[in-house]
Amino acid sequence: MSKFVTPPEEVNWEELIEMDKKYFLRPISTAKEYSPLPIARAEGPYLVTSENVKILDFMSVLHCANAGAYHPKIAQAIKEYADNFGYLYEGGFLEQMRPKVCKFLIEEAFKGDMARVGFVNSGSEAVEYALMIARVYTGKPYVITRWYDYHGWTAGAVANTIIPYLRDLAIKPTKPGEVPDIKTPVGGILPYTAIAPPPYCYRCPLGHTYPDCKDRKGMLACINILKELILAYQPYVAAVITEVVQGSCGVFAPPPEYNPQLRQITK
Repeated sequence: MSKFVTPPEEVNWEELIEMDKKYFLRPISTAKEYSPLPIARAEGPYLVTSENVKILDFMSVLHCANAGAYHPKIAQAIKEYADNFGYLYEGGFLEQMRPKVCKFLIEEAFKGDMARVGFVNSGSEAVEYALMIARVYTGKPYVITRWYDYHGWTAGAVANTIIPYLRDLAIKPTKPGEVPDIKTPVGGILPYTAIAPPPYCYRCPLGHTYPDCKDRKGMLACINILKELILAYQPYVAAVITEVVQGSCGVFAPPPEYNPQLRQITK
């Protein structure tokens, strides 16, 4: 067992909480607000507290662990791989798993809808990678995003994250302890970003009511606005970046026509 890991029954959680408060950097909460819940282990979709209380995690940790916080097959696969490699640079070396995983993702998971895949460390980095590829491939600078979209914390990702509080927190200077004005829509946003209305039917920002918002061809009003944005910024639009379901503002699921229509106008 690692020298850093102590059997759960021997853990001094009070000491660890104080250590955590002293040494861990918390970018989105103040010291007074921070009060971590001790978690001893995970069992599939359950988080088990230090008092052995099971919590069913409906958020998939942070909308990203769709196999749960712990899955024995995944843990075993990671262990087997780590027994052979700690780190191997992808630029000049090849091991046996990468081409197999790429082939599976392209042919089985995406069913041929993508040509190639790359691997990065986080969602934010994936967004940066995608933005870079889109701009290099098209030679165009503009990216169209939407209100209430969350795409990450790095510079390009946060520029396309149109949640006022989160984006201002990341890139708008404030005084210590000051909470940014959540009514401020833009705080130091990077150039070449245009913003479209979201498919938020519960409180439509365009004042429509679904499904009466469709035109004679069945196109949604928010899709038509997005299309007009693309045409307005032509020939400078490299990409449209979206969330299939907007998660960080309350899980806004779009109407069923939205994503197919979005794909139709961006092909």
